[in-house]
Amino acid sequence: MMKNKILTVFTLCVLLTSLVNAQHIPNNEFNYWSGSQPLYWDTSNETINGVSFTTVNPDSVKPNSGNFSARIKSETHFIDGIGNITMPGLLTLGSFNLDLTTYSATIEGGTPFSYRPKKLKGFYKYKTSSYDEALIKVDLKKWDGNESVKIGSGTLSISDTTYEWNQFEVLIEWYYSYTPDTLNIVIMSSSFHISGCHESTLWIDNIYFDYTPQSITTPQLTDLSLGNFPNPFTDYTNIFFNAQEKGNYELVITNIIGVEVYRQTIQAEKGENNFVFQNNSLSEGIYMYHISNGYLRETKAMIVGH
Repeated sequence: MMKNKILTVFTLCVLLTSLVNAQHIPNNEFNYWSGSQPLYWDTSNETINGVSFTTVNPDSVKPNSGNFSARIKSETHFIDGIGNITMPGLLTLGSFNLDLTTYSATIEGGTPFSYRPKKLKGFYKYKTSSYDEALIKVDLKKWDGNESVKIGSGTLSISDTTYEWNQFEVLIEWYYSYTPDTLNIVIMSSSFHISGCHESTLWIDNIYFDYTPQSITTPQLTDLSLGNFPNPFTDYTNIFFNAQEKGNYELVITNIIGVEVYRQTIQAEKGENNFVFQNNSLSEGIYMYHISNGYLRETKAMIVGH
């Protein structure tokens, strides 16, 4: 991850103050950049066979707060010998690693963090392409002596185009009572690959945690209530969804840069459905899976690995 090599004492003091006020999210207003890289964040700005993908940039036009917002845009370029490659715009507090041998990617690590927030909040604008969706994901983990265990997470999909700043909320679900030691936030302009998704653009600004206790928790229902368990997984995972009516539903899985790796038609009954996905070929990494019946569509992320 690139960082500024030269900071004045004044700038450094302002930056440190902003980190405290941001409730432990570094560079939460995206005011500090080194070229097209926001400080303390990694991006999907990559070069493949000499072709550059600049998917993340600072935007000074009417930010929600401060001097800049982060503009995250999916790009498609033609690569000699490969064809068209779509790279989703991506921000992460971890490390984005692109494997050019398999044209897949992983997101690893995060930033030190030892709090238990209730929600991630912030502001966004979104210009969607066709049926594309933006994705905001929060993961909180703790090292148990052998591996890093996910103890809390939350995911939000955004599908409607809006050219005005709107507030978002990601409700964090805690699986264990432990205090985490690592935080990762992943923000993507596209959550799956379809024709034209390279035009999808997400603006994000002023993200922060809400620690207010909640006396009543109301589940936010989606059209299909899509999910999978276990997640992460190695050999198999159960993909479940709530069908509004009996009929055929299409399950599609893509890797992080939108290449389709699996497709299956599921004959669903009205109500709860469960499909066991046997992993026979997917390597470790983050994948997007979505269920669609032609007019209802929902997308989630799955992780292959420990």
